[in-house]
Amino acid sequence: MSSGEVIEKFLDGMGHAMHARRTLLVSAASPPTLGLSLSKKIVEGSDWSEAIDPDECYDYIVLDLPFGMGKSSLGPAHPSVKVRKNWLDLYAALDFLEASGICLAMIEPPAFGLAEGPRFLEILEHQGFYINGVFNTPPGLLKTTSVRPVIVAISREARKGLFVAELEDKEQATKVASAFVEDQHTGSFAEGVHLENKVFDGFESVKARVQIERLLTQYKEYRTEKLGDIAKTLNTVKSGESLRDMDNAIYIQVVGSPRVTDELSEVSVKHHNVVQIVLPDSVKSKYLSAFFRSELGLLVLRSLKRGAIIQRINKSDVAQATIAIPKLAEQEDIVWAHEKLDSLLIEIDKFKKELAVNPKNAAVVTEQVDGMLELIGGLTDSDRIKT
Repeated sequence: MSSGEVIEKFLDGMGHAMHARRTLLVSAASPPTLGLSLSKKIVEGSDWSEAIDPDECYDYIVLDLPFGMGKSSLGPAHPSVKVRKNWLDLYAALDFLEASGICLAMIEPPAFGLAEGPRFLEILEHQGFYINGVFNTPPGLLKTTSVRPVIVAISREARKGLFVAELEDKEQATKVASAFVEDQHTGSFAEGVHLENKVFDGFESVKARVQIERLLTQYKEYRTEKLGDIAKTLNTVKSGESLRDMDNAIYIQVVGSPRVTDELSEVSVKHHNVVQIVLPDSVKSKYLSAFFRSELGLLVLRSLKRGAIIQRINKSDVAQATIAIPKLAEQEDIVWAHEKLDSLLIEIDKFKKELAVNPKNAAVVTEQVDGMLELIGGLTDSDRIKT
């Protein structure tokens, strides 16, 4: 089962669920990515709109649009608003959408979560169009890149929230299409999640925020703060410059996989790709570094990534990161526990190397490991019998 087959099932499922009668497929991407078996009309190329009579209207429009385009003015009515050229195609296609119709368009992963997005959505809403759904495509849909585009659903219906879901297989994709048309959601990304605030800036970011909200309940005894509200300073440098080592500071790598350390000497990338956060005495750098290596901390960092193709974390977004802050004594306990665990991992690595070099020492190594497991309650009854 290919990614293309999953998407075609989703697109056809949407058409069937809404009982579409007049369907239009705009195939402007080269090579084409989307297929719609029930399309009544197909137009191709960058000048696709010229092949449609201005008076024609469709209740279901699917747009297969190119990526990597530059920006252009939105038109005479909005000469100062510059958006991506594929968004211009979307804007033009809405002229052919019936009052009760739905338009689906494949666009960049952050959808309209880019800088020009809010203004574009504001203009659409002023004209009576609303984004009501965002669907993540399966991996491998685009053959020349690992980027996973999204499909947005726009109509004249002003729903209270945003329906978001991931498309995984043909049967599931068909069910997601029906759930969207019926505005049914369960809280699962495989069936549909309802975003009350309608804020979408990429699936990784949205999934991270949803999980953060769930995980924060485990930190309810701690106070939570925005990093920018409690930091003394957030420092960055230009290309070729170096950060100055500061006391009680952490360093967040903002390109590639986010990494956090409380030691400047451990930063392995050029310093212009790092944000330095100098902390107050109430937050220990070693605790915060450990927090960002936790499941919740990693999700927080993932939620900060921005960019259509190359993703990075901006300094302004770092300031918005939500962190959990225990009392100082508990921070010190957490740091101590992490240091002990790090020491344990080092010793385990030594045992592995010893066993590889001297396999006859297996009994001695096993006895030492059993001692560790006994202390942490990881020794099973069968382990004890063997011992």
